[in-house]
Amino acid sequence: MEKKGDRLRRTIQYILARNIQNIRIMPVNFDWFLTEIFDENQFDEIILNFPDPWPKKKHRKNRSLNPGFLGKIHFLLKQNGLFRFATDYGPYARRCIFYFRKETRFKNPDKEYSFSRHDFPVSRFEREKTEQGCRIYFLERRKS
Repeated sequence: MEKKGDRLRRTIQYILARNIQNIRIMPVNFDWFLTEIFDENQFDEIILNFPDPWPKKKHRKNRSLNPGFLGKIHFLLKQNGLFRFATDYGPYARRCIFYFRKETRFKNPDKEYSFSRHDFPVSRFEREKTEQGCRIYFLERRKS
């Protein structure tokens, strides 16, 4: 789900060039989409890659990952389902770790975060941020 037209256009070009068949693109507000469209226990995995970190204090209320969002993710994941989160903004990563520490409906992993993930394709955005010297924070949690 993406609202920005240029990102949608590039994604569609990528999909068409590679003849990818198992993907759907929806230009909608994903918060509405998650709460109104799906039933409980629908997904094996949910990925949230590099959402806007809203770094200004007055805008933090707009961040995607928050305690309410974690409740929605928990509702949507199947038992033992995986939630993956990635950000290049350290304060956002630390806040998310704090949320997960307080959230008992997800299993505590061996590591709270990682700076790499080996079983996942690297996005253009991730590659660009890495080349700029940014540290990428990866968090993964499983539904209990």
